[in-house]
Amino acid sequence: MTKRTKPGKLDAEQLGNIVMPDEPKKKSPRSPSLNLEDALTKAIQLYEANHLHPVANDVAAQSMGYAGANNGASLSTLAALKYYGLVDRVGNGKLAASKDLETFQYAPNSSERTKILRKWLFNPKVFEDIHNKYKGQLPSDAAIKYDLIQMGFIPDKAEICLKTYKSSLEFVNSQAPESDESYLEDEDHSQNISEIKEEPANKSRQLPEPTHSQVRQHPKDDTDRIPVRLQGGRKAWLEIPTPFFKNDKQQLVKQIELLITDDDDGI
Repeated sequence: MTKRTKPGKLDAEQLGNIVMPDEPKKKSPRSPSLNLEDALTKAIQLYEANHLHPVANDVAAQSMGYAGANNGASLSTLAALKYYGLVDRVGNGKLAASKDLETFQYAPNSSERTKILRKWLFNPKVFEDIHNKYKGQLPSDAAIKYDLIQMGFIPDKAEICLKTYKSSLEFVNSQAPESDESYLEDEDHSQNISEIKEEPANKSRQLPEPTHSQVRQHPKDDTDRIPVRLQGGRKAWLEIPTPFFKNDKQQLVKQIELLITDDDDGI
């Protein structure tokens, strides 16, 4: 006998066959997945290719080395540039390098460039919230990650956001002039190039730290010349280009280490 159900009602078997739609995936708050140093490198490529002229997203992506604007890597990069304020939306699917980027490129000194870097760092709202909450004293990574999850981030995205923020912060701090004591957060800063010293056995060839007033701007280009006093009243100069990135510093440190490992006192 065929089992009948009342009109408008479903039996248990029919209910079991109903496929419920998947619940929408939870989205984390918007934040850049690219740190500020990497985003700035891409933005400079865009500026050098197009200056401040508005270009289509595809053209912008190609200027930064991507095939187009619709793959995952280029989409993430373009989004990060927008979050930091490195580019401006012009409408009709176009964007342009921001005026701040041009100002940064031609700023006369590191103090001006640092001001712009700090502005970019806190353009993403989540980065501004982290900075405002901790007032210059970062707690443990676990504490920050917990707060990000409370803000609505899923754990994996919270981890990415935390790493992006801290690496961006480290980059901005590394670019600040020596005279700027108002650092952004209380964390271990990278050792300044002018503070690199040899092992005790080579004390006679230490590189003393120059004062801020001794740092000179090269007359021909955007380069800071930092004096280094040597034994016997001699002087050497470090010429630091602008912008000066983390990888540049590491390369320069390696070169100095090669020099100071030479045991020939006549050099």
